[in-house]
Amino acid sequence: MTKQSPRNKKIASLLSVVCNDWLGKSSVPEENNHPELYWQTIETEHFIVTYHQGTTRTANLVAKIAEEIYPHITGLYRYRPKNKTEFIIRDTDDYANGGAYFYDNKVEIYSENLDYILRGTHNWLRDVVTHEYSHIISLRKALKFGAHVPAGWFQVFGYEKERREDVVRGFPNVLVSYPVSGINIPVWFAEGTAQFQSPSKRFDYRDSHREMILRDRTVTGKLLDLKQMSVFGKNSIGNESSYNQALKKVSGVPADSIYRMWQHNLEETYSGRLQVVNKHLKIGKALQDKGIGNIYPVYSPDGKKVAYLESRSDYLSMNVLVVKDLKTGKKRALAGPVASSISWSPDGRYLVYARQTEVPSTGSTYRDLYIYDLKRRKEFRITRVLRATNPDWSHDGKQIAFVIENDGQTNLFVLELDEMIRLKNKESWQTRYYELDAHRLVQQVPPERKAHWQLFYRKTKFWGKAIRQVTCFTDGRQVYHPRWSLDDKNIVFDTSIKFARDIAQVDSHGGEIQFILNRRCDERYPIFNPKDGELYFACDKTGIFNIYSYNLKTGEVKPHTNVVGGAFMPTLNNKGDLIYSLYQNQGYKIFQIRRVNELPPEYLAYDTNYEAKIPQIQADDREVQALPAKPYHRTFSPLGFMPRLLIDYGTVKPGFYVYSNELLDKMLFFGGMDVNKDREYNIFTLFEFRQLKPTVYLEFYNQTAKIVDDYSDPEGFTVSNDKVKVDFNLMEADLGLRGTFRRFHWKLNYAYSWYRAKIGTHSYFVLADQKTEIFPTIRYSYLRGHSASFSLKRKEVLPEVDRSINPRYGYYFFLKYTRDWNRFLSGFNTNGGDLNEEYQKYYFNKFELDFERYLPVPATRHHSLSLRFQGGYIDQSVDDFFHFFAGSLIGLKGYPFYSIEGRKMAIGTATYRFPLARNLNFKIFSWYLDKIYLGTFYQYGDAWSEGSPDFKNFKSDVGFQVRLETYSWYMFPTRIFFEAAYPLKENRNKNIEYKQEWKFYLGILFDFDLRFDKVLRKFK
Repeated sequence: MTKQSPRNKKIASLLSVVCNDWLGKSSVPEENNHPELYWQTIETEHFIVTYHQGTTRTANLVAKIAEEIYPHITGLYRYRPKNKTEFIIRDTDDYANGGAYFYDNKVEIYSENLDYILRGTHNWLRDVVTHEYSHIISLRKALKFGAHVPAGWFQVFGYEKERREDVVRGFPNVLVSYPVSGINIPVWFAEGTAQFQSPSKRFDYRDSHREMILRDRTVTGKLLDLKQMSVFGKNSIGNESSYNQALKKVSGVPADSIYRMWQHNLEETYSGRLQVVNKHLKIGKALQDKGIGNIYPVYSPDGKKVAYLESRSDYLSMNVLVVKDLKTGKKRALAGPVASSISWSPDGRYLVYARQTEVPSTGSTYRDLYIYDLKRRKEFRITRVLRATNPDWSHDGKQIAFVIENDGQTNLFVLELDEMIRLKNKESWQTRYYELDAHRLVQQVPPERKAHWQLFYRKTKFWGKAIRQVTCFTDGRQVYHPRWSLDDKNIVFDTSIKFARDIAQVDSHGGEIQFILNRRCDERYPIFNPKDGELYFACDKTGIFNIYSYNLKTGEVKPHTNVVGGAFMPTLNNKGDLIYSLYQNQGYKIFQIRRVNELPPEYLAYDTNYEAKIPQIQADDREVQALPAKPYHRTFSPLGFMPRLLIDYGTVKPGFYVYSNELLDKMLFFGGMDVNKDREYNIFTLFEFRQLKPTVYLEFYNQTAKIVDDYSDPEGFTVSNDKVKVDFNLMEADLGLRGTFRRFHWKLNYAYSWYRAKIGTHSYFVLADQKTEIFPTIRYSYLRGHSASFSLKRKEVLPEVDRSINPRYGYYFFLKYTRDWNRFLSGFNTNGGDLNEEYQKYYFNKFELDFERYLPVPATRHHSLSLRFQGGYIDQSVDDFFHFFAGSLIGLKGYPFYSIEGRKMAIGTATYRFPLARNLNFKIFSWYLDKIYLGTFYQYGDAWSEGSPDFKNFKSDVGFQVRLETYSWYMFPTRIFFEAAYPLKENRNKNIEYKQEWKFYLGILFDFDLRFDKVLRKFK
């Protein structure tokens, strides 16, 4: 036999997983599969619209809008797709957005209307359909390699210099996967053209919200420069690089010069317009001036406290409900995240609000109403699957008005309460059914629809005496923030049908709505002054949002704030004190004005003719014609192809990836291969089926390796000068299910492994006979393995701008159980004259745990400490082929991968990380450098087989890491890391000494988070 035993260990191609991560981010499949949905299709001359039950109106309206804008967008860019563009309409979550998948010629739109505090109110569907279709046309025309070749890949694997004789190749210490994009469009250009839409069909304009954000950045000196605007994660316009040259060619002026001219023009414009405003500012005193999203303040009934939503991260979706004592300044966080405006009960004991909540049966996330009891410090849910938001408590304490949304329609409802609101004893929940197309709440499903009621209704529950519907709009009218009149007879609310908002009222038991304020400017967030009954609201009549009051008897309108940014969401107490949310310094802050008084209107002179400058955009979508629909039949995107060049253990392996995805992301095929001149190859395929509640997946891997070894005879009976050629062929097939349950990702998996080898023909000289013998080719299998596993994974990290490079709040949890049934080669026999394999059975249970806690470092702004534990246990004695290996990039980094092994493993890691620069803002060609962090770490652990852990033999190492967060080609996140580790003691394994020496690691990938379960697959 050769020196190379059959116990070889080989790492499979990591690139399959690396590229699959990118593909997942490109197609953004839904995390939940929603098999409960019934899909239908509408087809027009240039479009195919696919939708599910409960989105009929939105689908037909999208079809109408798309055909109207088609000649305008395609004519502007002089490009028409060869095939019809697909629109997918979803309403599975309380979420408003749209996405253009230009490689697939597909647009996805969520039917909920956008209500976002950084955006003005537009005709949402006309805006988003035109915006996303502009992306499809402009970006498809800009593709370099065509729609079927989105990118190429340059990839490098480097390996440890492993010194064990029974190992073919060491563990990877260099991982590089870098894309060569088929498109190179900066964000400012892609988003700018999509917002421009076309000269003849524009449903977007720079409203007072966008003007506010731009004005605030200009006057505070925080305008983003061209480089900052060029990549995702920024929210303005601009870029340089290759478009510097393009702009110069078109305009004769370099892009940076155009940018400086634009900046200078903004500064001059705002300086002039704000002269009068700055002389007569009235903003009051800051109650909360930290964070970006302090919104929806509401005075307590006694006026001594204020409740509001406070931002606890870099994202507005993570707001927490807090209550602040206005006398002591103390505040207390109650619940979060909260996704609506809030309201007090008249006795001041309760707060009602909406939270985004998962529906366990479908995985959808809908807003539902919750009540917080300040006395008992406990939260109670009072609706289920109702999609309820923006509640307001009546003054008699017996009713809560709120809004329900479905298929882009919003309507007012009232929940009638009784003594159970004291929440002392649990009462039964009442059931109602929301009729998806008629937008009515009914008590029972009609008999003729009971067989397939899910196609027409959504089952809901509420906790209260009764529920009644106040409005039943089906024409697209939006209702936002209801407020009870002082006598509880009427409900006032802000509303829109096309562009901007007005303020109207309706009898609390229903009827025709009556407009109170109905002008071309935007009027929103109505609330009554409890002292005199005047209506307060926010309005942009001068181009800047300020707080005004309206006398319902005289019709007099009076201003009460004068700000540079924008004033929103007023609330007043009985003393006439005003609290509101002020946008300034790139965020919403809470401010208070004592004994608020009116201001002379001329003090607010920012733009005296603002209303006349609002574009006249004609669009009437109140009536929509229903087009013929047919059941959806599976449609697949054309086969995508991505060439790749892999440098693997010093050899060149050209190859490719191929993929195809079903239109609704219900099926996915992804595969690839590479091969070198020695015909060593890697092949993998992945198939996913998402039609059922859990995802069904099938993966197949086949990898070959060829080595040349010296023949040796330890017993000294033969000699040989021959080299022995050994070929390895490793195959593995995985079949499994995966899904989510209560925010845990679970996976049930079966894997079959078949590892084979071939020893080529070679000769040797027998000393005893003095003859040369020819040893024929031997083919054998050295592993036939079966395994079944179940794993749970959950990652909860507070969303911050730096959460990828430096997570500071949250944790990672991974637990896996595996049952293995393996037949492993133990030797050969010559029964019957043939060489036959003999196998040893290894049946065992294996447990793995990986837990990491992310902590902020006190008295610092961006420093973090992470504490990680990795553990493993195998319950039977096994060959060392099946051991845990505790070194290298995924273990103790100061030691080689195969230098530490055993049936049991425990590793602890502490990492301290801090920023060197959080705004590098540096660009090299199409590579944008954003952030750089430095970290230091200490590790302590070991792997062993028998008995309890011997801490005297535990190994430890120290090291440092450098992380660089960048973007490539404006759209690809590129995460670069370099790590160095030094062992604090020597180690010996398999009679090999591993000395104390530095070990180094390099990675260029899409993520910093390298986990054994996520990235690395080990072939044996």
